[in-house]
Amino acid sequence: MKAIEQGIITPTTKRRMEQLENKLAEINDKILIEQYKEQKKLTKEKIS
Repeated sequence: MKAIEQGIITPTTKRRMEQLENKLAEINDKILIEQYKEQKKLTKEKIS
C-alpha cells in the first residue's frame, strides 16, 4: 500500500490489486446473501 500511495504502480501490481478488489466484492456479496438468508429463516416463534 505504501508503494501505491507513493505512486509506484506497475501493470503487475495493478492487476493484482484489481484481483483482490474483485475477490473482496465477491466475499461482500456472499456475506449479504447469507445475512438475508438468516433473516428469512423460519423459527418456532415466527410461526406461532
